[in-house]
Amino acid sequence: MVYNSKHSSKKNVLEKHETIYQEMICHLPIAIFSVAFAMVIISFLSYFDINDTEEK
Repeated sequence: MVYNSKHSSKKNVLEKHETIYQEMICHLPIAIFSVAFAMVIISFLSYFDINDTEEK
């Protein structure tokens, strides 16, 4: 990755990680949070049951 001379001392946030292990460790918290968030949304939707299928 080519750095500009002004920013050579700063690490680029979007720089790719060197190993797959580093990449997985970096993205693991985001993946866990997204799955947990989706489960919460699905739980609320099933609890409140927008369609009210039991009344039919």
